[in-house]
Amino acid sequence: LAIDGVIREVIEAAGCGIFAQPGDPVGLANVIRTLASDPARSREMGLKGRRYVESHFSRSMLAEKLAHILEEMTT
Repeated sequence: LAIDGVIREVIEAAGCGIFAQPGDPVGLANVIRTLASDPARSREMGLKGRRYVESHFSRSMLAEKLAHILEEMTT
């Protein structure tokens, strides 16, 4: 992905993407070629991304976080 900062860290920690330096079309093309030549790796990254989103942003997880925030506000 052609991004940097916190989003890059999350994507790399989750194992669901490969970094390409912003403004580097050759680097981005290389990442695309790498993933296109390895469909199994691409699929695994997609699955890891889905698992990350489900575990961090599911309704139950968001409800739990909201409940925690509300509890802190009332105590």
